[in-house]
Amino acid sequence: MWAPLSASFPTTPFQVYIPLAQETWNYVTVAVSSARPEALTQPMRQAIAALDPQLAIQQFGTIREVTKLVTASAEMFSTVLVCFALLGLFLAPSACMV
Repeated sequence: MWAPLSASFPTTPFQVYIPLAQETWNYVTVAVSSARPEALTQPMRQAIAALDPQLAIQQFGTIREVTKLVTASAEMFSTVLVCFALLGLFLAPSACMV
């Protein structure tokens, strides 16, 4: 099965055809650049549904939202690390007085 990625966007300057039946992964990542990415949500869903109505869509969102989701654990780890570093700074003078 060949899937044109610009199925419903005829003014797109680039078209990429990928043999999805020969793809070794069980997922495909699609990235679209736009000045207003929120406006492309519904047309993208319709274009994907036109290709395959049974296809499940996961993690649909803007690059900023997906990046925030992916980096959330690293951000939390760095916050905890900074908290322990500050705790060590506050406890160090009291340990020297004993």
